[in-house]
Amino acid sequence: MANKEGCYNATEKMCLNAEDNKIFELNERNDILDKHWLPDITIPDGEDYSVHRLILGTRTSSDEQNYLMIANVQLPNKNPLVSAPHYDNQTVSSEMKIEMKINHEGVVNKACFMPQNPSIMATKTSYSEVLIFDCTKHTYAPDPSGLCSPELILKSHHKEGYGLS
Repeated sequence: MANKEGCYNATEKMCLNAEDNKIFELNERNDILDKHWLPDITIPDGEDYSVHRLILGTRTSSDEQNYLMIANVQLPNKNPLVSAPHYDNQTVSSEMKIEMKINHEGVVNKACFMPQNPSIMATKTSYSEVLIFDCTKHTYAPDPSGLCSPELILKSHHKEGYGLS
């Protein structure tokens, strides 16, 4: 039993490392400054994966649009019978897809969700404002005008900062 657990733990670490690499690759392409896992996990019937959600915040150059994004990440289900010596990362089905993009004013320094309602998200901007978004009121594609439409804008201290809880 201990051997199976050891194999599972090694496989789980490899799967998580593979997913970290995908996030790193996304980060390289889009300059992701902040990311947080959402608490909800979906396990589709009859599938060998679970779907997790991830909040991503971008940091682009001044002439490009920044976004608050939500991604669906498919991760393989736990399989204690896979042994590390026989692990093949080509057979691990792992996929990340951007589910929602919301236009954001400036860099997303920090993003978090409300524990009681993960659809409510707050972001800290580079302009020292906190933007509150209700994701149920936004479309899945960003507004082509680039207009940022938070439900609420809170004023903060005048120095740029990353604290948000």
